[in-house]
Amino acid sequence: MEDLLEHKKFIESKSKEIFEHINSIKLTNDEDYKLEITLLSGLSNKICKVSLHAPNIKGIKITDLVFKIFGEGGDLVDRDTELSIMRFLSKSNYGPKIYESDKKTYRVEEYLNNVTTLDVKEKHNPEVIEEMKKAFLLYNSHGDHEYYKDFINLPKKELFDYLLNKDDKQNVINFTVKKLRELSKKTLIPFAKQLRESDKFKNDKETLENLKRIEYYIENFEKLLYDIFPEKSIIALTHNDAHPLNVLVSHKFDKFFLIDHEFCCFNFVGVDMANYNIENLFFLGADDWPFYIIHESDFSVLSEGLYYNRFKDYIEYFSENRKQEYSEVKNIDEILEYMKSKDYYWRCLAVSGLLWFVWAINYLSYDEFANQKSFSYFHFSIDRLVHIYLIAKEIIDKGLK
Repeated sequence: MEDLLEHKKFIESKSKEIFEHINSIKLTNDEDYKLEITLLSGLSNKICKVSLHAPNIKGIKITDLVFKIFGEGGDLVDRDTELSIMRFLSKSNYGPKIYESDKKTYRVEEYLNNVTTLDVKEKHNPEVIEEMKKAFLLYNSHGDHEYYKDFINLPKKELFDYLLNKDDKQNVINFTVKKLRELSKKTLIPFAKQLRESDKFKNDKETLENLKRIEYYIENFEKLLYDIFPEKSIIALTHNDAHPLNVLVSHKFDKFFLIDHEFCCFNFVGVDMANYNIENLFFLGADDWPFYIIHESDFSVLSEGLYYNRFKDYIEYFSENRKQEYSEVKNIDEILEYMKSKDYYWRCLAVSGLLWFVWAINYLSYDEFANQKSFSYFHFSIDRLVHIYLIAKEIIDKGLK
């Protein structure tokens, strides 16, 4: 709750306005109502539930809101696209209603009752996976996906250059290279200077070596992304951040909502399921520093039947539902068949890992790291690098098809 004190008056004032509007009431007497603010989970944003208690006022139907104050990384997010997607999913019953947003500092959403974040024990539940497939397909069918049909058969180098330098939409290449990487340097440079000059870490060889690795991969990020870029794929709008904390379900699994759309952009079809697979290795809600844990340290689990087959099933599901829209595309059958391969799967895993590696660098803080006060973005970025290295070995050394 301490994190919200500086925003308390604004949250109360704005929530009062919204409660009045959606309930068609007036809250004029302070003694007739009370607003309760409860802090919810959230890494880069401050998220809270606002509840209206007014037992003596008739006609109130909506008593709870979700209020999100955007964090420092808010300038990374395409808020117009995010809002468009949220409204689209809301109409399809896969997301909450949006009550208000200024697209810069805050957003107020419907509070979804009788749902909770997905229990990690249920992360492989077939009912959940089926609903995720439907939600991912909705994503892939939204926005200007038709625009990218003309680029499907472009040579890799030509497509990469177009996405990086000429595409006016937010896609995974320009988003990670031009936005995330460039911004990350502003955080990494002072962090690295403080770390190397500090008495606490000057003899810590492991930490200093990890810092060097981070700097190397940030400097060579564009080449690394190009190397793992698939030769052929279908590009569509993707969520990019599907993991158990961003999935809300009812205990009967008859309600399903995909939330947190801040990092949506145009990316490779299938990357959402790949991202869900790799996120299942992490739990981001741990109570102790570094405030996350890795559930399955044996990385090879990603290549086992459950994980790979789930990815392949999604490509087949996409093909069954969307193939007709690509019927005029040359070699579409061969492309869709390649997208079921382990080579393509590993590349989607690597693209996801790179996005979250460079994202983490943007939140480095020497004081928070040195004092172990909050989520360790430093360790998180290193763990992402470890996964990317292992993925690269699978792609390069094994050449899996």
